[in-house]
Amino acid sequence: MGGIHTKPAQPATIISLPEKTQEQLRTEAQKHLGIDTVNNYNIAFAGDCKNGKSSLINAWRRVEKDEQGWARTGSTETTMQIAPYIFPSSSPVYKSMENVILWDIPGANTNSQPSKSYIKDKKLYAFDFVIVLTGQSLTENDMEYAEAVASYGVPFAFVRSKCDQNLMSDFEDEDGELKEADKERFRAEGTAMFRKYLNKHPALTSSRLYFISSMVLQGKRKFKKYQLDERELLRDIVYKVNPYYLHHHSA
Repeated sequence: MGGIHTKPAQPATIISLPEKTQEQLRTEAQKHLGIDTVNNYNIAFAGDCKNGKSSLINAWRRVEKDEQGWARTGSTETTMQIAPYIFPSSSPVYKSMENVILWDIPGANTNSQPSKSYIKDKKLYAFDFVIVLTGQSLTENDMEYAEAVASYGVPFAFVRSKCDQNLMSDFEDEDGELKEADKERFRAEGTAMFRKYLNKHPALTSSRLYFISSMVLQGKRKFKKYQLDERELLRDIVYKVNPYYLHHHSA
């Protein structure tokens, strides 16, 4: 009897696709997240969990708790999804920031977001600028986040938040007095530690660490004595990084 004769199976042809360029990855990520880099300047607030990202976003925009557009804050992991925030027209910095969107990125180094996959999962390379929020001391995670976004050509800044709490507990006397010399000492010690970390990361040697307090940015008068680098941070972002301000306010 005749049988059904078939040709021997041929080995599958494996087609190797070219790797995507960083620009292609950035474009895809921007489309996925709905980021408009043509009409807006997009600043991501990233870093490990509980470093004050949401508080800083609220403070910069001068939005109080429970007001419209308030970013939820807390001592536990509160930001679960990437969320954009605009500056309300009532904000005193609205004119220079009307085209700026602040993106609240869920914190890393948690059960739901391991630090190793943070850059890829949250697509931090998609933004125009990344602020890496640090705690009282920098970590290797902070450095790795910065190195990763820098490799895509994305500018960034290290920001140490909650400095008012450190100054209050470590330098303020029982009468609530805080000396300028102590503030300078606090900044100098923190900067020295920061530079020590940078020695291990040559690609970041030109980086700067800003010392700030959300309460100072919020404009709370009784916290004015804790002012450190808040003005410098805003100035550097507005004048040096934000092209929209330069475009709309050029002579």
